[in-house]
Amino acid sequence: MNFGAAKSLKVVVFVLYCQTLVEFTACSVNEPRLNGKTIEFLPLYERIPYRTEIPPSQWMLSSYEEIARKFSLALREDPPYDVIKGVLKDGKISDDTYDKIIKYEIPFFILASISLLGCVMLPMTGLIFFFCRCCGKCGGNLEEENMEFSPVKQRQTLSILIFLCSVFILIGSSCIFLSNDRLGTSVPLLGSVLQDSIDDIIAYRNNTIQQLEVVAGSDMKFTTSLVVQDLNNISQLVAEPVMIEARKYVRPLLESIINMGKTMVKVNILLDNINETVNELQDLGDSLRHQLNVTRQNLTDLKTSCQADPGASMLGICDNLTDGLSLVPKADYTKIPSVSKELERAKEVSAFDMAAEARKGNETLEGVPKEIENTTHSKRQEVIDFVKNLSDAFDDITSSVRESSHVIVQDTLVPLKKNISTYFGPGGMVEEYDTYRFLGMSVLACTILFTILLIYCGLSAGMFGARDYDTPSTRSTLADCGGKALMWAVGFFFSTSLFVNLLLGVLFLVGANITVVCKSTKDLTLLEKTIDDNSIYGYYPISKMLFNDGTIDIQLSDVLRGCGNKETPWTLLKMDNKFNLENLTNYADTIPSMDEIFQQLNSTIVNVSVVTAEADKKLNDSISVGVHHIDFTKYADQFELPLINGSLIDVAFQLRDLANAARNDSPTFANKLEFLSSRHQIIHYDIVDSSSSFVNILKSKVKQLEEKGNETLVGIENINRLVKDLEGFLGSEALAISNKAATAYLHRIIGWLDQYIDNAVYKYRNEVGECSQMKKVFDASASVFCDHVIGSLNSLWMSFGIITLFSFITLLLCINLANHYRRATRSHPKKSRYSVPLSLFNGGRGISSGSRKRSINPWNNVHKNTPIAEELTSLRWV
Repeated sequence: MNFGAAKSLKVVVFVLYCQTLVEFTACSVNEPRLNGKTIEFLPLYERIPYRTEIPPSQWMLSSYEEIARKFSLALREDPPYDVIKGVLKDGKISDDTYDKIIKYEIPFFILASISLLGCVMLPMTGLIFFFCRCCGKCGGNLEEENMEFSPVKQRQTLSILIFLCSVFILIGSSCIFLSNDRLGTSVPLLGSVLQDSIDDIIAYRNNTIQQLEVVAGSDMKFTTSLVVQDLNNISQLVAEPVMIEARKYVRPLLESIINMGKTMVKVNILLDNINETVNELQDLGDSLRHQLNVTRQNLTDLKTSCQADPGASMLGICDNLTDGLSLVPKADYTKIPSVSKELERAKEVSAFDMAAEARKGNETLEGVPKEIENTTHSKRQEVIDFVKNLSDAFDDITSSVRESSHVIVQDTLVPLKKNISTYFGPGGMVEEYDTYRFLGMSVLACTILFTILLIYCGLSAGMFGARDYDTPSTRSTLADCGGKALMWAVGFFFSTSLFVNLLLGVLFLVGANITVVCKSTKDLTLLEKTIDDNSIYGYYPISKMLFNDGTIDIQLSDVLRGCGNKETPWTLLKMDNKFNLENLTNYADTIPSMDEIFQQLNSTIVNVSVVTAEADKKLNDSISVGVHHIDFTKYADQFELPLINGSLIDVAFQLRDLANAARNDSPTFANKLEFLSSRHQIIHYDIVDSSSSFVNILKSKVKQLEEKGNETLVGIENINRLVKDLEGFLGSEALAISNKAATAYLHRIIGWLDQYIDNAVYKYRNEVGECSQMKKVFDASASVFCDHVIGSLNSLWMSFGIITLFSFITLLLCINLANHYRRATRSHPKKSRYSVPLSLFNGGRGISSGSRKRSINPWNNVHKNTPIAEELTSLRWV
């Protein structure tokens, strides 16, 4: 149980999923799609289904009905076109038209008059015959002497003929039942088909408007959105190709400007470092010179005091003691160029943010698309307005068709449908009277069948009641009843002849004439030779109604034939006379010119300046900093010189050695020597080593400054070259690229419109309102009316004609045959016309019945004129 429930749940979920997927798919394809540069427009479809179908016209009596149809067409093959055109033209039936109608109807009147004459004459003849028979005339009283003796052959012949005629009458009566039933079903079918036809006409109108709304609505909106999108994306579609190439020039330029800014910052730092280092070196040089002077003075004083010291002199220290004159500074950094002015200018240049200015330049370039949008806005808006006007032109077509068709629907089709429903609907007038018609014809057919039944009863009674030995006055009661039954049948024939002949004449006149009209209606000849003939009104009614111009050759017959070939109303009704699609296809001649847009575009591109005025000024100032004018050889000259001529460390070590030597003999002098040794070391480490470090730093900075100076010159030259290249690009190649992009842009926009207009024109002319269903509506209505209703009428009058013809023959035959079956009266109680005693023929008297039967001669071997023998031993009548 759980497994089954789970399985059922899965099925339900799957069904819901499929339904959702179908609905999503249906919703997702309700508008065109874009496949690359191609718009995939949706195919048109008919949202409201049609109901009218042509009912099958074949039925049981189709061949029978075809005989009646061919008979009618044999009388008149074509309807009276001149009469119809005269009535349409004059709006009334004139005397001349009456003459033409009578002349046209002569073949029908002649045949119908025979039936209508029989409608009057046969009942009157029947009445006269009835009264005559009541008076004993016309076979009312049969006298033996006036009758044939043994009419065997007549009975056989008449019976066979009556039977054959009755078969035809039975066929006609059966056909009445079938035709009456078909007519009874055809009338409601006609009402149903007419209502379905009107519904289909309204559905066709709604489907056509829906298709127009698809073409002029969703398709146009989709195309308009593409055009507007492209117009709004002019920066992407036109400026971007230029921007892609321009960035190849601008990016190196901006990078060079940024690098120049960075270089100038480094130059400023280097200049500042050099300036500080030089100052330090100069200070150290001054200090070195001072310390060396002091040291030399100390050495001189020490040497003087050494000579006064006996211990030092004894040791020979005074001779080895240096005087320090060799320790003099060599490198003089006061002789190198000052960079203070360059430093001031470099500070001013480096304080300027080149990167920010480069970003501004880049923003200027990147702002070109926006500027293009702004400068071309008004012109692009004109194009958008034109596209909207084009959309309005297609909307006008839809609105015109909607409004005109709405008037036809509300003023004509809806009231007509109500009238059809009133007459043909359930409980309608046609249904009520059709019931009477059905019952009346059924009763009439049953009466005819009853008459045939009487005939068969009469024939059966007469055949079985006739005896070979009966005389006219001795015929059996059964035979006499048979003869009377035949006379009753004759009476019924006379009685029904009024209705049969009347219906025959009326149905023939109606059915035969409409059959001729139906033939030309089905093949559209009637429309072609009447309504479509411009000689009636002096113009073509369809074009007059549609375009208020009756000179345009639009024929309803051609429209219906074209609908049968699945053509569209645009072609059939020659709608180009009202809405000329050729004007739409030539829209490129009326679209606002985009040359001004492209001129503004070119002007914007040419006037692009990536290097701002401030950046350009600072770049020029970078050159005027003058780094490249610094005489770096003077630096090199000083760098080649030693800071001091000699070595303070060597002197210090020498003094220390002398101090060590005099330590024992002259400690005081040794201390002095030790002090001077330490002093030399301090000068060396504090001044000389420091100066050496600064010199090394200065060498590095000077070298870097020289490199940056050269780099500055190269950078400026590179910037100037890139600026020139960019200006050259913007002045020539960029214009070529923009023009090419503009041409592609224009073709892209025109391409969307071309695709839409080609699609719209094709659909208007070949798909919108494809009217094969309207031809089916016409054919279905004509088929039901002509093949079902009129065909049933034709089979009815054909049946009545057969019944009338063979009833008249049967009537005469029945009167004759009834005389051969009915019992006659005796003219004399003892003798007949043959002077033979009638007692001889009374069975049971004088002769035994057994011997009588054995001696009878066959009745078909005896004739009433047979001579009587002079001596009769026995005689029997047969």
